[in-house]
Amino acid sequence: MKWSKMEQMGAVNKFYCKDTQTTYRYKCETWLYDKQGEVVGQVERWQATSGACTGSTYRPWVFYEGQAIWLQAQDSLKKSKDLVLDSFQRLHP
Repeated sequence: MKWSKMEQMGAVNKFYCKDTQTTYRYKCETWLYDKQGEVVGQVERWQATSGACTGSTYRPWVFYEGQAIWLQAQDSLKKSKDLVLDSFQRLHP
C-alpha cells in the first residue's frame, strides 16, 4: 500500500457547512494504491475560506466493488489516512 503526494486536481469546488456556518474550498487530494497499482482510497483536503471555522477538513473515501464509500470527515490528514487504510483492510480481509 502506498499513498501518492498531495496534488491539486484543478477542481474549483466549494461547499457550505450549515453546522459550522463555514464555507470550504477544495485544495488538494491524495490517493492510496494497492500492490497492483489500483486506487483503493482517497483523501480530499478542504480549506475554510469564511465563517466560524479556520483551517482544513479532510474527506476520506475508500473504494469497494466499484463504489466510492465516504467515511467520516476528519480534522487531520493522518487520521484520514489511518481511517482509509483501516476501512480498506476491513473490507478486504
